[in-house]
Amino acid sequence: MINLLLDRGANIDAIAEDEIPLLAAVKYSKFAMAELLLASGANPNFQDSKGMTALHYITWLRKVVVSSTLKLSGIIRLVLTSPGRMVNGEGDHDAETR
Repeated sequence: MINLLLDRGANIDAIAEDEIPLLAAVKYSKFAMAELLLASGANPNFQDSKGMTALHYITWLRKVVVSSTLKLSGIIRLVLTSPGRMVNGEGDHDAETR
């Protein structure tokens, strides 16, 4: 379904209820969806009203189960290597929204 929406030009970063689809995917542990959204150009730097990004939620939602940890590692790598992502010694910061 998401591929159909993206193919038809849906706004990948549409804000609804203080989050974009990427944040919703991460919050509900839909990591394959989060990977697809990132690969399709979702904004990894978007901050909700709490200042939380996808990376913050991924870190907060860490799983103990090995398979989930492996999935999280892939998502974190994608978030950190997505265009526009800036990480410094004080943690991850969004240069575009500050």
